[in-house]
Amino acid sequence: MGNRAPNRADKRGFVVGQSGHLVPAAAEAGAGGSIESEWGASENNRRARYYKLTRSGRRQLQNDVEEWQQTAEIMARFLAARVEDLS
Repeated sequence: MGNRAPNRADKRGFVVGQSGHLVPAAAEAGAGGSIESEWGASENNRRARYYKLTRSGRRQLQNDVEEWQQTAEIMARFLAARVEDLS
């Protein structure tokens, strides 16, 4: 339950998490300058915190995605290799 995905994104790129589920990860990312947040009203007019990636957060995400893609490609080649190819 604690790792539910955010339930809604608005036009400005902000995301609302399920009551408190996103906050611990968001607070850690915010301390590193990767995200910013603001308070607003939810669809049912309750107070909600909205988060969005900063420019440096988007850059870091892109770098992380590229690194994971490279790792996945290496693992795919390794798993596809035949035993004879490894000796």
